[in-house]
Amino acid sequence: MAVDSSPYIYLPSRAPGTTYNPHAALPHTGSIMSNFLVRGILIGGALGAFGGMLGLSDNLPRAVAIGMVGGFFAGLTLARKHAKKQNNTK
Repeated sequence: MAVDSSPYIYLPSRAPGTTYNPHAALPHTGSIMSNFLVRGILIGGALGAFGGMLGLSDNLPRAVAIGMVGGFFAGLTLARKHAKKQNNTK
């Protein structure tokens, strides 16, 4: 019996005429608001870290924490804006 030693994984092709949706197999995990909040916190923390490394703050952990707080409020604002837009379109 021959063993295929190819390093590639075989993925069957889609049926002709179908489009690829990368999110089709993913389950819905939580609300939209939590996604916006997590994104805001991560982006805010990263911006705080960059600010701390550039010397805008003398304390790097404090800069990251303040960035995370700002990111939380930015994510909250975006989530509320998105929810309001969704309610107006229905």
